[in-house]
Amino acid sequence: MSNVLAEIQKIQEKQDAYQEKQEAYQKTQQEQMLDLKKDLKEEIGKIRTEMIGMQQEIKELQKEKKEIKETQDRVQMYIKKLELKNTRLEAKQEEAEAKDMEFQLRLRNIQEEVKEDISAKVIEILTELMECPKQEMKEQTDRIYRINTNYARRNKTARDVIVHFTKKTARDDILRVNNRRTIYYKGKKVIILKEFPSLVLKRRRKYAFLTEELKKQKIRFRWERDEGLMLTYEDQRYWIKDEERAKEFLQKIKKGKKPNEGEHEEGRTKKKKRTDSLEEELAEKEEFRKNSEEGRDAPNILDSEEEEIEEEEEEDGNTTEEERDQKEEDIC
Repeated sequence: MSNVLAEIQKIQEKQDAYQEKQEAYQKTQQEQMLDLKKDLKEEIGKIRTEMIGMQQEIKELQKEKKEIKETQDRVQMYIKKLELKNTRLEAKQEEAEAKDMEFQLRLRNIQEEVKEDISAKVIEILTELMECPKQEMKEQTDRIYRINTNYARRNKTARDVIVHFTKKTARDDILRVNNRRTIYYKGKKVIILKEFPSLVLKRRRKYAFLTEELKKQKIRFRWERDEGLMLTYEDQRYWIKDEERAKEFLQKIKKGKKPNEGEHEEGRTKKKKRTDSLEEELAEKEEFRKNSEEGRDAPNILDSEEEEIEEEEEEDGNTTEEERDQKEEDIC
């Protein structure tokens, strides 16, 4: 019996010890929970403070963004006004240049001499071209002088001559006659070019890739007054008003090229024709080279549509030659 009581007492002691441990553990857990809650409250407080700060920063950024947008809008409006003003100024400049150039012509391939009287030379050339008295031509001209150009320096040729006329009709008459007749000075062909404003040449330079191909294929074209060009291809008229359309049309005419003669022939006949064609081509090139050395250029291909062209189209017909010869010259 005493042993049983002893065992019960031991069990009771173990229960009491376990209970004490349990209470100590619970107390520790409660303390840890309290510490955790305290830490969480502190962290949440910090996060709230940071969020308030971030919200404030966001508001300030939004305000700055709004101010920047308003500034950008004002700048854009100002730029648009400047662009509009610049466009108007360019239009006025082009108009002023065009008016001034309505009384001018450019003469090329007039040989330079030491202490030359360029006025006398030019009057002699124009008198011969127009078949009129010298005094009449003197009265029609105002100023005559040479100008330095990149074209002359690059090709080591005589400098161009600019002629100012007293009347626009005198200039137009010379252009009209020059379209039908060729004048030579000391064995060299004198090229007479119509003057154009630099802005017009700049716009036309965008279409150089197309006009070069048109010249190769001998397709007649005419420059439009404002933008682009008009041409006739396969009995249809086309108006090219932008570079994208020009690129599309270039692809079209390249694809539409006719095959060379004798392409589908066989045997010796095919070979003979190709040989003859090559010999003819070489002969033509040699003749062209000799003529170029002597200053006798190949005849110009008119850009206008009709054989009998009006005055406006005659003037445009001179454009392609000037565009070709003065591309780099007018960059400066």
